Amino acid sequence: LQPAERFSDISATVPNFDQLRSQYDAVGEQLESANSAADAIAAFRRWDSLRRNYATWASLTELRFQQDTKNPRYKADADALNELRPKINGIDVAMKRKFLSSPLRAQLESELGSYLFDRWELDVTAFDPVIEPLMVAESKLEDEYTELLASAQFEFRGEHLNLPTIGKYAEDPDRQARRDALFTKWDFFSSKSDQLDRIYGDLVQLRHRMALELEFHNFIELGYRRMMRTDYGPAEVARYREAIVREIVPLTERIVQAQARDLGVDEVMIWDEHVFSKAGSPKPPQAYDQMLGAASAVSASCSDPCCRNT
Repeated sequence: LQPAERFSDISATVPNFDQLRSQYDAVGEQLESANSAADAIAAFRRWDSLRRNYATWASLTELRFQQDTKNPRYKADADALNELRPKINGIDVAMKRKFLSSPLRAQLESELGSYLFDRWELDVTAFDPVIEPLMVAESKLEDEYTELLASAQFEFRGEHLNLPTIGKYAEDPDRQARRDALFTKWDFFSSKSDQLDRIYGDLVQLRHRMALELEFHNFIELGYRRMMRTDYGPAEVARYREAIVREIVPLTERIVQAQARDLGVDEVMIWDEHVFSKAGSPKPPQAYDQMLGAASAVSASCSDPCCRNT
C-alpha cells in the first residue's frame, strides 16, 4: 500500500480570475459551436475540470483557515477567497445560462440528468452582479464568526480546552462536571454577546438586501434557491414542522421520562441531554493510536480496491 497523502501536503493552484474568465469564454465558444451532444459534453467536461480545480483550492483555503484562524497566511488566503468567490460565481452562473439555453439541452439532459438542469434553473436566479459586494461582506462576517468561536479558550478541571474539546464533558458520568462545563461554555458566549449579536444582525440585514436586489420578498425565497432545493420548499417544511409537533414531541417526552428514570434524577436538565446512563456514554476501548493501527492493519489485509483508497 502507498502511504496516504498528508493533509498538510495537499496543495492547489491559486486561481487567476482573468485567466479563468478567459478559459470560461473558451468553453462557452466551444459549447456554442457544438454540432452534436458529444461536442457539448466535451465542453461540459472541460468546464467541470476548471470548476473542480477552483473548488479544490477554495475548500483547502476554508479548511486551513478554520484549522488555524490566527495564521496570517491562512487569513490572507481566506480574504482572497472572499473577494474572488462572487466573481467566479458570476462567470459560473453565466455558463449555466448558456447550457440551459443550448439547442442541445435535451441531449445534454439525457446524458447528464435532468436534475442537474433543474438545480441550475434555481441557481441562476439566486445571483446577479449587483449583489457581489454584499456577498463579499457576507463572507467576511462568516469568517469573523469563525474567528470569534475559535478564540474560545477554557481552563477546566486542569485541562486547556476549546469549544470542541470541552464538549466531551457533555457525556461525562459526573453530573456536576457536565453542569460546570456547560456553564463555562455559555459564559464565553455571554461574554461575546455584543459581537455575536452584531454579526447576526448584520448578516440578517445583508441577506435581506440581497433578496430585495434580486426582487424576492425576503431571504427565505432566496435561501431555498441558494440551496438549490428542487425537492421541497416552505410548504413542505411547514408540514414537516407540524409532523414534528404531532409525532416527535410526544415520543421525545417519553424518552426524556425514561432518561430521568435511568439517570435517577427528578428532572432532566440541559446538561443531562447527551447522557442516558449513570455510567456515562461508552468510550472507545483503545487509545487513538491503537485504533488507527488496527484500522490500518485491516485495510492492508483487504483485497477490495475500496480498502486501498481509505
